[in-house]
Amino acid sequence: MNLASVKSEGRQSNRFRETLPPQARSLAQIAVCRRSGFWYSAFPTNCGQWHQGRFQRETVMSRSIALKSSSRFVTEEMANQWTHGAGFVLSVPAGWWLVRSTLDKHNDWLTLGCAIYAVTLSLLYAASTLSHSVHRGVWRHRFRTLDQVCIFLLIAGNFTPFAMTFLRDGWWSLPLAAMWLFAAVGIVAKLFFTKLHAVAPSFYFLMGCAPILLLPQFFRCLGSAGVAWIIAGGVAFSAGTWFFVNDERRFHHAIWHVFTMLGSACHYLVALNYIVPRA
Repeated sequence: MNLASVKSEGRQSNRFRETLPPQARSLAQIAVCRRSGFWYSAFPTNCGQWHQGRFQRETVMSRSIALKSSSRFVTEEMANQWTHGAGFVLSVPAGWWLVRSTLDKHNDWLTLGCAIYAVTLSLLYAASTLSHSVHRGVWRHRFRTLDQVCIFLLIAGNFTPFAMTFLRDGWWSLPLAAMWLFAAVGIVAKLFFTKLHAVAPSFYFLMGCAPILLLPQFFRCLGSAGVAWIIAGGVAFSAGTWFFVNDERRFHHAIWHVFTMLGSACHYLVALNYIVPRA
């Protein structure tokens, strides 16, 4: 077997690796070549040339690496689907109940604010579920982009019921306008000017923490118990961020999903039990 044939078979093996999910390809640290129905691993020397004769037949080993990596990817994606899929299933009736609870107040601003929040909450979980349900092609990229766009929508939507209920007079309307402006800028940047992973989690974090500047207003309007639930939700989101930035570890992305659901539940209870009754 000469150098030319090795390189040729290396190119042919790319067809096989390209059929694997990205995580499966990244986990395979050996260069796999196929010859006469068998799989070989080729190890480069220090000078960067292929060492002729240093091949091992690894029919079982190489296929095992690929299959195990692929199986791990599929298993983790199923966990990601089920976690936020459950979040979507729960968010739809929860959002309906929240909006329904505002009707007795006869406050159109309250109803509109809660409706916006409910829609953005369901959109986030729907987009996340779809992004983990399509594993290849242009639609995977589109759904992942939509997922990240919906993060901006939910951050702004989360603040909307409070702002539209208690911050409508004078300059108090500016924080809500600023929040949606930042969300719009982030969405436009995500769709037209940046790559898929160009927006750092720290930007989402800073945008989500911006309402802290209005903490005295939260205490005045919602009381200490309502603020405690807001802080609990923020802690859940913040704690989950560690799993998000380390999601190359097994099931860490699914754990991040669980933390986002806990944070969402805390903030939903704020809207249902503190914003609506005090409107």
